[in-house]
Amino acid sequence: WEMLSRLLAAAFAIEASMETRRNLVIGCVGDGAGLEFLTWLQELDLPNPEAALMDPDSVDFPERGDRLYAALSAVAGAVASDPTPDRWLAGWRVLEKAASQSPD
Repeated sequence: WEMLSRLLAAAFAIEASMETRRNLVIGCVGDGAGLEFLTWLQELDLPNPEAALMDPDSVDFPERGDRLYAALSAVAGAVASDPTPDRWLAGWRVLEKAASQSPD
């Protein structure tokens, strides 16, 4: 699951196709868990990590902890895929915005 988290963060960062994401999920965790996870993932309606990095104030983060974790993991993956100093600082601004919006 940890590897899948990293792979999906990278896939979201490069806007990989849904078919590519599906292959990554099923390849990492198998058919049963993978299909269940993909259903959960489709229902998340998460903010675009690149949009969040460009303007953290324009993003409304999910209130549910599992969805917030997924959104922030995608942002971290986007920063890790292109770790410039500006993106690193933008990533911290995103975390600050998420923390102020969902303090629990």
